[in-house]
Formats: sequence, structure tokens, C-alpha cells
Amino acid sequence: MIKFWVYLNSDTFVWVEEDSFLVFNTITRESILGNCDGYLKEILCSLSNVGSLYCIEVEERVCEDDSVRSFLTRLEMSTCGGYKISTNNHKDRPICLPPIPNIQSEISRRKENKTFCHISYLNHITIHYGMEVDQDVILNSLNEFIYRKPAISIEMTPTSSPTEQNNLISFLRELSAIEYTISLNLPYELFVKHTDFVVSAIPLIKTLYVKSGRWTKDMCLEIKNKYTGNFVIFADVKSEKEYERISQLQDSFSPDFPIVITPCYTGSNSSFVSSLISYKKEDVLLQEISKSGIFRHMLINTNFFGKLQLQNNGNIVSPSGRVVLSSIHKENCWEEASRLECERPASEWYMTRELHSELCSECTLKYLCPSPSLIEIISGCLPPCRL
Repeated sequence: MIKFWVYLNSDTFVWVEEDSFLVFNTITRESILGNCDGYLKEILCSLSNVGSLYCIEVEERVCEDDSVRSFLTRLEMSTCGGYKISTNNHKDRPICLPPIPNIQSEISRRKENKTFCHISYLNHITIHYGMEVDQDVILNSLNEFIYRKPAISIEMTPTSSPTEQNNLISFLRELSAIEYTISLNLPYELFVKHTDFVVSAIPLIKTLYVKSGRWTKDMCLEIKNKYTGNFVIFADVKSEKEYERISQLQDSFSPDFPIVITPCYTGSNSSFVSSLISYKKEDVLLQEISKSGIFRHMLINTNFFGKLQLQNNGNIVSPSGRVVLSSIHKENCWEEASRLECERPASEWYMTRELHSELCSECTLKYLCPSPSLIEIISGCLPPCRL
């Protein structure tokens, strides 16, 4: 009886969901996507079993099935795998090794270990700065980060007073002395009106983020001329007309000029915002994504993982700002907040495509898709490929 070895290359993933399948190569981004049942589904399920090590024996009669023969032809023409005749000598078995999800084992160890250091996952803190902020309490709380320092992002409001600005400069000096990586986010109005403050802050930060909803070319050039360090311009748009205008402005600059268009969801402009975040399945398959990136998409929300926010009133909240986790006035507040965010059922750190939507849970592309965005979470909109 003639048999064939059917195998996948080690840089390839295979998923079977209901009656659909996807084979995806992380190096070449080639993919084989289709429907499966019968013999083909058995083959794909066997290949996806880690115990098979991405290589199985298939009888010739099975390979003569139309759907199996079509799949093997596509597999042979791709960089995802192949097939060859099997002999009685098992030494000719192709040596394959499926990707091992190390992140999954780390998650399991965390759940089993009651003394796990949840704060080790915290990598970014956004501080909403205002008069109510107690700088000394914040600095004392940051002593929890002895070995690993998260990035610090300071968010300012257009109404920031001179007193707040002077206090913030002092705060930035303290953070800079501890060698935190700091970014400053401020409105364009504040950048223009309070030049002295910006000049004082520049040596203490790594990146400047400037936001506005009404950018012009002169405004953009003004920032470039005044600030020689790393900067990013955020254009907050609420309508299609404003989006088109900012897009034209973006095109008028060189490709390395950092203008990022950020859609603002107001509820009334849901159709416009949805159109900006939507994409086709082909876009997902053509993206460049690594093995580790795929595992992260399978297990965590890469937009939010390791991020927390500190509000003006001292509350430590989830990445979206919707769930209070702790207070800056509590002892070990960052450890408590990290633990609660890790453990709560609707954690934004672990809100994957599969958990975000029933439609996504039935899709074979869910492990390749970008993580759910803040707009999707707030608006409760359909998966972007269905919009």
C-alpha cells in the first residue's frame, strides 16, 4: 500500500475552525485558506496536533479525494509545506517542529503560582496630570519598580495653568533623575501659548506628542522648527471631510514626517469611524507578523497588555479607563492593580479577538487579526473585517 508523508514547514501555522482552515507561513506570508470536511479535515486536524510534529502518513486512497488532492497541490506549490512518498524506512520521515507556544506555558505558571509578581507585566503608565495629582505620593509608589521601569506618559489638558506647568517640570526632573523613559502629550494650544514651559520640558523627555483636531501645514512646520527632538503629531478627526483634509496634509509632507490620524468616536459618527478601522481578510493575510506576534494575538490584547492609567483623583484604572483597579494612596497599589487586571474576567490585557466577538471566535483568521481596539470596545462595533 502506497502512503505519503504530508508535512508543514516549521515557520508555518495551521488552524481549523468548524469547516474552515488556514495554513499561514510567517516568513513569506503565503497562505492557504479554504473549507474542509471529511478526509481533508482529518488531515488538517492531525497536522495541527502538536504530537504529530507537523508530519503525518496518509494513504494513497485518501490523497485521491478531490479536496485532499487540491490541498496537496496548493501545499506543494507554496512555502508552507509539502508531501512525498513514504517508504518502509521511517528514517525518510521529514523532520518538522511545530511552533511551541511558550507564552501559553507562562500564563499557566502565573495562574498556578500564588506568589507570581503581576507587576512584572506592567510596562506603561499613563498619568493624567492636573492640580489634584500628588506628585510625592506618585514618586513614592514608583519605588515598587526596583528592577524594571515602565514607560511613563504624561497627559496634559488645554487648561493647564502656569502653576501646574511649574509643578510638572519639577515632577519631570524627579522622574528623569530616576531614569524613566518619559513622553509628554499636550494639546497644540498649550504648545503655542506656553513656549517657555515646552522649552523647559524638552531636555527631560524622550518624545513629544502634540494633538489637535484642526491641523494646518503651518502648524505642523511650527512644531518641527521649534522642537528638534522626537515628536509625533496626532490629528484627531471626527468626520470624513476632516479626515480627507488631514490625509492631503499628510501626503504633502515627506514619508518620515510623523503625522498620525486618530479617529475620535462620538457615537453620532459611528459609521465614519467604523470605515476607518475596517479592513478586508486579504489585508490580514498580507501583514508581516512573527511567530511570537501570532502567539500574542492568541493570548493577549497587544494594544493594551501591560498598560494602566492614573487619573487626576489618584485612581488607577484599566487601559480603557473604564474600570477602577486601585488607588495611588494604597500600599503596593501598582501590584494590586496589575493583579486585578490580570485576573478579572473582562481583562483588557487578555481581550483577544476570540473573546471580543462571537463572530471572531468562529473565524480561522482570529489569531492573525490586530487586537481589539479601544474604539471597538467602547462602541461595541462588529469585527473590522465585517464592517
